[in-house]
Amino acid sequence: MVTKSISEWEEIEKNIIHILEICQNDLPYEAVKFVKQYLDHAEYEMAGEGLFIEIMNLENIPPTLHKNECLNLAYSLGLDKEVVYQHDFWVKFYDFCCCKLRS
Repeated sequence: MVTKSISEWEEIEKNIIHILEICQNDLPYEAVKFVKQYLDHAEYEMAGEGLFIEIMNLENIPPTLHKNECLNLAYSLGLDKEVVYQHDFWVKFYDFCCCKLRS
């Protein structure tokens, strides 16, 4: 787990919710439910990783989703160092951000 102040965690939660709102209509219901469940329990790293995995699986990426926003959130969650669901998450995620998202 990444060590952060309460205000930093609040900002991270706000950013996860913002990205979830951008993609919510394109994501499966179960994916949205999954992310919200982890947010409710303040498991931000798991919520963020799960959200980004689901976004990478989308055929149509919302045009308002931006590379820097996603990368900054992922870095703030420490997803470049430690993940739970996909051992090769960072390589795939970084490639996805660079190739499929706007700057």
